Amino acid sequence: MMDDLAGAADAALTSHQFVTPTDVLVGLGWLDTTKVDAWRKGFVTSLDRCIRAQSSEVTEAIKALGRWALDRDLKPWATDYSDLHSPPMAIRRASAPPGSAGP
Repeated sequence: MMDDLAGAADAALTSHQFVTPTDVLVGLGWLDTTKVDAWRKGFVTSLDRCIRAQSSEVTEAIKALGRWALDRDLKPWATDYSDLHSPPMAIRRASAPPGSAGP
């Protein structure tokens, strides 16, 4: 698993200069990108139900990702997902008067 995990993490790092657990789970084939996209849009409330691996395997993969990142001197950061499932903001036309959501 470590080789596959490292490959998935390396690919994500090369692609977008950071790595997330979802990148690795997708790379391992345990999670579909369509499910991740649906989660980001609020159609899936918990990715746990979408992962095709035992929870012990996922836990070990996340721990291994942490070791992989430390070996490369990568720094962790926290991401706030609290607004992930909020209703979308209204988009106003540039010509709409302030306080108006447009026509």
